[in-house]
Amino acid sequence: MIDVTATTQTREPERPRIRNYFVIAAVGALIVLGTILRFSHLGATSLWADEAASMAIVTNPDADHHLSWPEFLRSTWSREFNMVFYYSLLRGWIQLGNNEAFIRSLSVIPGIFNIFIIYLLGARLLSQKVGMVAAFLLAIHVSHIAYSQEARSYSLVTLLCSLSFLFLWYGVNTGHRRYWVLYTACTVLAIYTHLFAVFFLPAQWFSIVFLKPKESRWKSFLVSATAVLLLAAPALFFILTHDGGQIGWVERTNLRDVANVAAFLAGVRTRNLWPYIPLLFLAVREFIRILRESGRSIASWSPALLLSWLWVPLFVVLIISIRKPILYPRFLIFCIPACVLVAAWGLCSILNRSVFLIYLSVLVFFSLVYVKRYYQTPKEDWRAAAAYVFSHARPGDVVALPPTSPPWAFHYYLARWDHNLKIPIDSNPDNAPASQWINTLARGHQRIWLVQYSQVLTAPGAAAINDAFHRELDREDEYQVFELQVELYQRHAAVAQSARPGL
Repeated sequence: MIDVTATTQTREPERPRIRNYFVIAAVGALIVLGTILRFSHLGATSLWADEAASMAIVTNPDADHHLSWPEFLRSTWSREFNMVFYYSLLRGWIQLGNNEAFIRSLSVIPGIFNIFIIYLLGARLLSQKVGMVAAFLLAIHVSHIAYSQEARSYSLVTLLCSLSFLFLWYGVNTGHRRYWVLYTACTVLAIYTHLFAVFFLPAQWFSIVFLKPKESRWKSFLVSATAVLLLAAPALFFILTHDGGQIGWVERTNLRDVANVAAFLAGVRTRNLWPYIPLLFLAVREFIRILRESGRSIASWSPALLLSWLWVPLFVVLIISIRKPILYPRFLIFCIPACVLVAAWGLCSILNRSVFLIYLSVLVFFSLVYVKRYYQTPKEDWRAAAAYVFSHARPGDVVALPPTSPPWAFHYYLARWDHNLKIPIDSNPDNAPASQWINTLARGHQRIWLVQYSQVLTAPGAAAINDAFHRELDREDEYQVFELQVELYQRHAAVAQSARPGL
């Protein structure tokens, strides 16, 4: 005779265990998917100007010796303190390898890890289903993939911001000191990774109003917030005292800029934002329902924290932009996790399974279309330009880079390739007039390679330089590569003959 009771008792505990195995396998599959997408084509493109600037800051090619750590920190304070924590990591990272793929992999790693953190955030703040869907959307998010493949700090600051919100949630819900310490550490490191991370602090502070005073653990929160402000004081001081025009190129803010930021956070173009708008309204509706049922409580604080993360930084940046334009999509990249979590929340509130799957398929389709386009979109090809110069140069040549074409990328590639030829690079450091600069170059070099952005050739400063080169030198060769123009000049034949010794 079979003991039905015994059989039931042995089977019931297996259900949550099987479900846990399924969740682990599903999250693992999403991480594998995100890993494939972020490592794909990683070294296929050249470093572009900003990536080369990262390398220039950590290697400082202008220095005649390897910088010590105090010299490096002083250099970043005077040049680019904005990403000092990322630069510090990159400085050690390139000791293991310095090709494009390896340099960028420092950004790939936090990008992959962020997929798992987003799952945890969704599962803790809302539900396991929301966490799973959000992790899926982040794994295929084109903006997140793009900046996970760039040698800049954006991927790292996004991860640190996500960890800051996760540890804040744990700190409020458990009260354990270790979570408040981890929250403080991640928040401070996020600010030192990108100074715009200070704008997610008001989101966290604002969310506390949705908690009852006895539940908000005000003492722990105030201690942590004070510690964050004290430890981040040098970064905050830099923001207030070092406005050197680093973002002076940001144009006056208008509604189109706001739409561009929304499209960037969603990972689509502005014309394809329409699927995300209903999801936002569904999420807000769910929040209002929770707030009515629970009032100010832990239950309502979790979704309030998420919505604050999405909206408060954008609102603060818009207010500041009235006086000084600072709104630019990638500066708010740390809001991407909030965007995918809100989208997943709205999507999971759709009870009809068929509608849910169709809607999810639409979001996945748009994401993968733009991921494919991202892989196929070329970048400014400094590698090809430098390779052309390197393969055609002769001893005594010089590379001339006008102010519109920063020299960092050429420094990076020639440092990797040029061991015997020793091609000097001149970027007109004294900002001399074009004719005077040309005379200086021609005095010591027979041939001059002029490399510049092709899209700025008609700008006033670039046009004056080009007119002077055409007027005073003979053009011998020309090479066009994506967004760059390479021209070879040498002195006029008559001038060259008269300059020969003995004539």
